[in-house]
Amino acid sequence: MLTPPSETSGHLKNLQKHCPLAIKMKKSAPISETISTPLLYLFCMAFLLTILWDWKQIDFGFNIADEGFLWYGTWRTILREIPVRDFQSYFPGRYYWGAFWSIFLGNGFISVRLSCIIFQFVTLTLGLFTLNRLRAPLWFLLVSGIILLTWIFPIYKSYDSGLAMAGVYFAVLIMENPSLLRHFIGGIFAGLALFFGLNHGLYAATGLFLIVVFTWAGISRHDLLKRFASYICGFFAGNLPLLAMWLTIPGFFKSCMAQITSLFQLGTTNLSLPIPWPWVVWNNLYSRTGFLNTVLFKDFIDGVILIVWLFLIVSAPVYLFIKRKHLADNPAITVLAAGVFMSIPRLHHFLSRADLEHLANSLHPVLFGLLSVPFLVNHKNKKILGATALILLLLSYPVINNSLLAERLTEKSENSAIVKLGGDNIFAPVYIANLIQMLKHCKDKYLSPGETILTIPFYPGAYPILEQKSPIYEIYPLFKAPDDRQKEIIAEIKTGNVGLIFFAYLNLDGNKDRSFPAAYHMVFEHIMNSFDNISANEGLPPGYYLFRRKNRKGSS
Repeated sequence: MLTPPSETSGHLKNLQKHCPLAIKMKKSAPISETISTPLLYLFCMAFLLTILWDWKQIDFGFNIADEGFLWYGTWRTILREIPVRDFQSYFPGRYYWGAFWSIFLGNGFISVRLSCIIFQFVTLTLGLFTLNRLRAPLWFLLVSGIILLTWIFPIYKSYDSGLAMAGVYFAVLIMENPSLLRHFIGGIFAGLALFFGLNHGLYAATGLFLIVVFTWAGISRHDLLKRFASYICGFFAGNLPLLAMWLTIPGFFKSCMAQITSLFQLGTTNLSLPIPWPWVVWNNLYSRTGFLNTVLFKDFIDGVILIVWLFLIVSAPVYLFIKRKHLADNPAITVLAAGVFMSIPRLHHFLSRADLEHLANSLHPVLFGLLSVPFLVNHKNKKILGATALILLLLSYPVINNSLLAERLTEKSENSAIVKLGGDNIFAPVYIANLIQMLKHCKDKYLSPGETILTIPFYPGAYPILEQKSPIYEIYPLFKAPDDRQKEIIAEIKTGNVGLIFFAYLNLDGNKDRSFPAAYHMVFEHIMNSFDNISANEGLPPGYYLFRRKNRKGSS
């Protein structure tokens, strides 16, 4: 006999006694109740925002160093080389993503840009799905989408920023309904994040670990081992592409382990910069003429954001602990918790090199936390919602001002020129256009058939432009190399038949210890002894040099 609704209370108590996880999941608000805007609307919103933000940026600007690093890796992956094993790179996910889209978009430079933009769109969509849990009005979602999109900076770092944003979505999935399946799905995401970057995998895995613990403590103190088991199984499932490559591609596992070992030997993941504490930057914010120093103003805002970030990760856990019993009932608490705990490990990414780019690649979890705050106070108060949106828009000034869109809209026509990158026409700054023209000229003038060119240390993007494979493994040699590795590089220069070397003698960050001669002193000595300096022949600007191998057969 079926039990009438009025008589169910005793049965529910009995269910809670024997299956506490089930009754707690009953209390969690179903997705249909927590979502106010149809998902199709959010999908279309993400699509339109991405198009409006990127359509002027697709064929404008070119960072021959960092963006060139991504382009070279994608280009060589398309040619069946293996990232990490065959050339210096991040873990291979982003390169295979770009190679996949090259099937439909072609294998030029624009294809690499578009593959980044597609990843941007996918992760922005997940970001809007996350914020929709707040039952926010449509205008607030639109402004929030603009904020999230502008912080995906720069375009070629869409993978870094996008993974940070997507991680919050999967954290929310676990908290709003902590089933074993959702723990498994969260683990899959962390595993896939590792495939795109070692650090991003560790950040995602650590953040979601904190989420699992917090969800267990806040919703139901049962089945913790099962939840961890499901999460770990998902992590291994997400790592299947990487595991398959380790097992089937000769030398790949060894190369990955060598990369990890080198990070431990260096004791750092990046070349650090001073932290822009606001009170330190403030003293130099205005020049002697009384005008605002725009570069330091950017650093000042970065410092302000850092202070807000630190305050959030210190204060929010206290608030969340107090409100932990309401975690299943209030989606704003869920989004806040997801943002805070996913932001904690990503603080390392920013502090490893405290500049705008690394801040942008780390900040999205913090943005979700801040965007959830007005819904903890009074989500119906338009003034509070508007003030939150306005403050976050103002704090987005550095990335908006430094975006390619802002540069293109303000760039004078005489300061840019059309260059051909991989068959695609790009509007690039004149100095980049001149550099590319000079490299092509020198290749045609000085390289004999069978010879290769080496560009060091900041110009990996030159190789696909010149259609030349890097003769050495390091396409971006910045970190100091041990003597054994330098001897191997010298051997690679010889066996690679390097006939021409383009060299920029620049001190990175104004630090002479971060120049190529300091980091690769043996290689630099070999270049000076085995190559002739022909820079004067081409009238290169100060700091740029061109070397031609001595004792060449058949000079041109």
